[in-house]
Amino acid sequence: MIAAVPKPFKGSPLPCAVDELTLAGSLVNKITSDGMPDYEPADQQAHYELVDATVGDVLSKLPGVSILHLACHGRQNPSNPLESGFACSDGTLTVAKLMSLNLPNAFFAFLSACETAKGDKAQPDQVIHLAATMLFVGFKSVIGTFW
Repeated sequence: MIAAVPKPFKGSPLPCAVDELTLAGSLVNKITSDGMPDYEPADQQAHYELVDATVGDVLSKLPGVSILHLACHGRQNPSNPLESGFACSDGTLTVAKLMSLNLPNAFFAFLSACETAKGDKAQPDQVIHLAATMLFVGFKSVIGTFW
């Protein structure tokens, strides 16, 4: 699944998110058709390209995907880490919502969103950040950002 939120419900617009979605889509299609051993053929995999993704869109489609590329705003909430999340077009996809998912096919997540790997100096051993959440819900590999 490749999802972009160029016009989040809150925060500044991300005008290049759709361009990122297009480029990521072409790369994922090439990888899945040319070179991943033991990867199911594309016609057997769920494939979604979502522009202006909603919380419901992402939550309903994630269980069927193995690769996720998410281009949106991210926000860490140090006072309530379970309310940290990704800004979708209609609200926040929170850590709490993600933790309830069962993702049997999850393999790789690329989080192109701010604060996805940002820790908390005040609570380094108890921090819950967005990249760690994706590992917790089942992705085997996650790339997050510090910006």
